[in-house]
Amino acid sequence: MARGFGSTRGSGTTDKVVTGYSTLTAGPRSYHIWIKRYGDGGGTLGRIWDTGAAAAVGDEAFFNAGDQTIRFQRQFTGGFAFWGMSWPGGTGTNLGVWFPIGFAYDASSASNDPVPYLNGTAQSLNGDSNSTGTADTTANAYCLGNRASDNARVWDGDLAWWAMWSVILNAAEFAALARGVPAYRIRPQSLLTCCPLFGLHSPEIDFVKGNASATVTGTALRTGPPVTMTTPKMVYFTPPATSPPPPPSGGIIQRRTHVHLGTRIGSRQVA
Repeated sequence: MARGFGSTRGSGTTDKVVTGYSTLTAGPRSYHIWIKRYGDGGGTLGRIWDTGAAAAVGDEAFFNAGDQTIRFQRQFTGGFAFWGMSWPGGTGTNLGVWFPIGFAYDASSASNDPVPYLNGTAQSLNGDSNSTGTADTTANAYCLGNRASDNARVWDGDLAWWAMWSVILNAAEFAALARGVPAYRIRPQSLLTCCPLFGLHSPEIDFVKGNASATVTGTALRTGPPVTMTTPKMVYFTPPATSPPPPPSGGIIQRRTHVHLGTRIGSRQVA
């Protein structure tokens, strides 16, 4: 399940989900989300996520129709730094298709570049501009699917499984996310926020911050990406149907039913 945003996939131009997470630090971060795009979005700069006011954001990601890239931006005292990765297939292609995207970035130095990921594979940067000074740490809640300050950048499409970590995830971990491993299975001790955007709850749940922590405006329930949620499975041993032999005179026979708690991963069961 997922949430649709905008007039085509959601309910209108003011659609958004404001999360319960607002801490911003000048250090390492990894981001991952599943996106499905149908158009350019508000102002041809449809937001995937956003934090802060219109003129001074901490970080954000959006589709930039001008150069057909998915752009990541980070605010520094010397101005915006921005980097892009090309939209798969080029202009007007792969619309209505789910893609897992991510960025790994360390904001401790203005000279650092992020590593963008698409379909679990690291991508080349397409257009970038580093900044100077120190990274902005203004506390503003992360907003999904729009610019929270003015609703002028609504995403035209669907979003699901937004997550952010306080560490740099490696290539194998981004590949696992792209295969459909849920974000809460990847370095859970470093997971800062994880909003699956199920589309069934308002407010939305956050597996890290707790239930009813993300405020929903508009949007619509949509079919989600291929993420597999795994849960513990009870496996029971069933005793034979035949009756046991009678106990010996003065004795007792003890019968035991064994219960195993495990988690099924693929075709294997792991204790």
